[in-house]
Amino acid sequence: MNKSRIFSLLAITFILVSLPVKAQWTGISVDIGETTSDLQFESVQRTMRSDNLSLQIEEKSATNLRVGLSLGISNIRIANKLPPDNAQKFEDGHFGVYLRLPVQMGEFFSLDSKFSYQYHTADKLNSNLNSELDWQDSRLQIGLAAKFQNLRVTPFIAYRNVSGDITDDTSTELFDTVDNVSHGISFDIFVDSGAYIRFQLFTGAEEGGYLTFAREY
Repeated sequence: MNKSRIFSLLAITFILVSLPVKAQWTGISVDIGETTSDLQFESVQRTMRSDNLSLQIEEKSATNLRVGLSLGISNIRIANKLPPDNAQKFEDGHFGVYLRLPVQMGEFFSLDSKFSYQYHTADKLNSNLNSELDWQDSRLQIGLAAKFQNLRVTPFIAYRNVSGDITDDTSTELFDTVDNVSHGISFDIFVDSGAYIRFQLFTGAEEGGYLTFAREY
């Protein structure tokens, strides 16, 4: 990843963490992860692999609905599923919004749902062509969480829709997702009442994992 972009994101994270608790936001998290998914272009299927670093901040309403903003950077590789791979590499930035609603169901269980929308734009690396990658990513995820002492375990299912294009000086290629449904599990280890480290793994339409550092106020 571009070092200046990483520095910018880490600087924003430091500033937000340093703000007093009386600030409007009530939660902050940083994600580090790697994902792989298949995309359907007009004439061929390709695989997108993405190394991600992102920041989320959110505010909790009186009804316990969480409203959040997301920004991040990624290194992306898109290649044909069959030889020759014709790999293309991009450097991406994204901005998104999300709604998250945890509903408590007894002492130990909760039903967690989240809808998110992200807009991505990326420039091709090491190319003489003026090539850009743009796409929209929307997702609905539902999970059943069980918390026991300092551990929370959440199996989940997610529906994801992606649509976008790659444009250069001579042409435009459209793409969308081959499959839409993924499933996985996350493990949250609480270091105190409001802070936790999350390990998340998933497979299906999207495969990969995330490491998350989060704090809620």
